[in-house]
Amino acid sequence: MYNPYTKKEKDKIIKEICLKISDGQSLRQICRDKKMPHRVTILRWLNEDEEYAADTARARSLQADALDDDIQDVINEIRRGDIDYNAGKAVIWGLQWRAAKLRPEKYGEQKKVIDVNISKAEDWIKNELVVVQEQKKLIQCDANYEDEQETQFNPVHDVTN
Repeated sequence: MYNPYTKKEKDKIIKEICLKISDGQSLRQICRDKKMPHRVTILRWLNEDEEYAADTARARSLQADALDDDIQDVINEIRRGDIDYNAGKAVIWGLQWRAAKLRPEKYGEQKKVIDVNISKAEDWIKNELVVVQEQKKLIQCDANYEDEQETQFNPVHDVTN
């Protein structure tokens, strides 16, 4: 297959692409430049060369930070009244979504993992069960005591005439 680019030229192009991606541009935007190879050519290079793919992946991760900067720019434009609040809100939402996809560990929704110690939970349940059983006994004792008191002092049962 004919390849018009030398390894050195490819390295230079990929480096430039990575800089532009990390600055927030998409590969499609970058490849619209007449000086750049076609997008399909770049994708083929990334598929063939693990180093190029790794460099581009790092650039995509950094692109999320650039999108975060864009969010702040939009917020400032809203504050100045340069753009409508609702339009700005839609842009911000889109930028947040994209940043979360590019770098979920930093910009994605954080999921909290709860560490449950089963033996501690079982001990707690057993202790609660004991407390409930003790409360039941106290309630039963109170009920029995009230019944005794009622029968002892009930005038109907008093036969002292």
